[in-house]
Amino acid sequence: ITKIEQTNGKEIYTKDDANLVTRKVMSDTTATNMMSILTDEVKYGTGSGAAQIYPTAGKTGTTNDEKDLWFTGMTGNLTTAVWLGSPDNYVIGGGSYMAAGIYGTYLSRIINADLLAITTLNRTSNEGSTANVTSIDPEAVIKAAAEKAAAEKAAAEKAAAEKAAAEKAAAEKAAAEKAAAEKAAAEKAAKPTTPTEPTTPTEPTTPTEPTTPTTP
Repeated sequence: ITKIEQTNGKEIYTKDDANLVTRKVMSDTTATNMMSILTDEVKYGTGSGAAQIYPTAGKTGTTNDEKDLWFTGMTGNLTTAVWLGSPDNYVIGGGSYMAAGIYGTYLSRIINADLLAITTLNRTSNEGSTANVTSIDPEAVIKAAAEKAAAEKAAAEKAAAEKAAAEKAAAEKAAAEKAAAEKAAAEKAAKPTTPTEPTTPTEPTTPTEPTTPTTP
């Protein structure tokens, strides 16, 4: 930990002020293996509720009688621990997957607000190296999420209004076409027909002469 900073920017701890002597505590191979294990915990284990669109690693934890439910996760440059418990040490019940789910919801809002400086899980082994990490103001997260929700609502309302206008125009066109067809049919029915010319009577036929009877 290089420093701890409050949301108002005030530093309450810095590594330099503590005068600590640092040393490397694990090999690169061990660090890589641990990163793989913690990533699989989110992909396939009890920490699946913490999964994000970006690579995420973490671990759930539960104390005896389920009095404390934990999840500590890493997504990009942000590491966060979630604890569910009671100051009076009451049994919470459930499981640490609940803490992982809270982490998942929280990180989704962070990502939607575009507050991650880094979106990959990069392990560094250089002593003293630092990442570009900034403190996150919860009010900024809430504001960004509200603005996004308002923009999505406005877009949905616009799309609905355009759809309604298109349906209204189509209905009006259909009604106009129907009215025109009915008018044409009515005009055709009201128009008098031309009387037909009387036919010329035919001449009577000349009767045929009676035939002469044959001699018996």
